[in-house]
Amino acid sequence: DDKIFIVHNFPDLSHFQLCDIPESWPQSQNRLVLLYCGTITEHYDLGLAVKAMARLNGEVPIRLKIMGDGNKLAEVLDLACQLGVRDSIELVGRVPIEQVAGEMRKADVGISCHRDGIFGDLYFSTKIVEYLTQGLPVMSPRTCTIHRYLPEDCLFYFEPGNEASLAEAIRLVWHKPGEVFKRLAESRKSLARLSWQAEKDRFLGFYAELLGNAAATHGVASKPWRLRNDEQH
Repeated sequence: DDKIFIVHNFPDLSHFQLCDIPESWPQSQNRLVLLYCGTITEHYDLGLAVKAMARLNGEVPIRLKIMGDGNKLAEVLDLACQLGVRDSIELVGRVPIEQVAGEMRKADVGISCHRDGIFGDLYFSTKIVEYLTQGLPVMSPRTCTIHRYLPEDCLFYFEPGNEASLAEAIRLVWHKPGEVFKRLAESRKSLARLSWQAEKDRFLGFYAELLGNAAATHGVASKPWRLRNDEQH
């Protein structure tokens, strides 16, 4: 284990500065705005959210905002038309990185619908952490790696690929906003270590240790290292 160092792809807080937990939630008592941010592909299974919306049609006033695009977007919209919820979907499209945080703050909930399986269990969603930094509660499939970094009491987990389970998570946040504040507060305990700034310090510490060991072995003075902002991605 000491021969392997893993650099995590965590959010850069210079783009996603930590916002206060909202004083009231949701932003409107007449609407629940869900935000999906990212690529729309088979693995990210956004159609699952559309199916959950259809289950709750007439019970929870959901609006789904889609920020991004991908090769499954047309299929997702066709499904929404078939299930009678197309009018409840807003397409935001691609947004420059500098504007993403602002768009997130316009929503009430951030969602991820990724699938499980070999890749899904290894997958970690940077977007989930970005949602949390902007004060959004998050709904996510209960997959291995995400659950390891963000415990049960931090997110609103649902069973992967299960539209009924996702619908129940949506129903829970709508009817129990107190639970939203509770989980947002709990998630704050994890955010400091789930940032590029914290990861950068670990990364530089790893190199400093390597250089220190090399200097001790070869009798050469090591030089301090600094990671520039434009080398962070």
